[in-house]
Amino acid sequence: MTDSLRRNHALEAARPLAVPPAQVVAVAAPDRKMVGAVLLLSLSAGATDAFAFLSLGGIFTANMTGNLILIGLVQRPMFMHTLVSAGVSVLLFVAGLFAAFWKTSAARSKPRITSHLVHVLAGTTLLQLTVFLGWVTEHGRTGFGLECVLIGLSAVAMAFQTVLGKKLFGSLGMSTTFVTGTITAVVEDVIDHHRGGRVLRTFSVVLLCAGAFANALVIELAPALGGLLPLLIVTTALGLVLRAEAKTTAPGGSQP
Repeated sequence: MTDSLRRNHALEAARPLAVPPAQVVAVAAPDRKMVGAVLLLSLSAGATDAFAFLSLGGIFTANMTGNLILIGLVQRPMFMHTLVSAGVSVLLFVAGLFAAFWKTSAARSKPRITSHLVHVLAGTTLLQLTVFLGWVTEHGRTGFGLECVLIGLSAVAMAFQTVLGKKLFGSLGMSTTFVTGTITAVVEDVIDHHRGGRVLRTFSVVLLCAGAFANALVIELAPALGGLLPLLIVTTALGLVLRAEAKTTAPGGSQP
């Protein structure tokens, strides 16, 4: 009797635990307005970097890799000027990332809108407006100090929208301000025959280039308006995001 009980206990211990069926969590498809807003932010990043590079002393405010390379080019003419400008851009970009990630820490990284993300994009728009007004009012009289201020504000704006893009579509391996990883993800998808997010990532890369090209033309024709195109684009993106948020919070709308 004792041996039989022992065998039964041994069999019970060896039996795998019953695992309840996995709960299926339905994730809504990204709102088209949100997708459009993120793509517009890629366009804005290209336009912003074109403005910074062509009008603010050859410095990037979205492409931090480029700035780190510039910091290492000690033989470049006016290197100290470049060192300070690029350093300001990198440091303020990092500070902007800290602020935006802290603000959006409660927002999960999946395609949805939260009030925190709206605040971050509104901050991006306000910063772009400040850069535009500072440039257009002081165009032709911009000293090195003001130039560094505009670079810093622009870098913070780019950091804010980088966080926004990551929170919304970071799971797809894309960014609205730097595209090395995005291009890598696209090529990997082609090799592995994965289609998820490939079109969105490809458009993000193309629009970054298109934004730079478009604003380079604006600067060639009207240098004082170099900061206008990024402002208009990000304002349009903010409008799309606000409409998407209104849809999710309206009665009968899908709650995030």
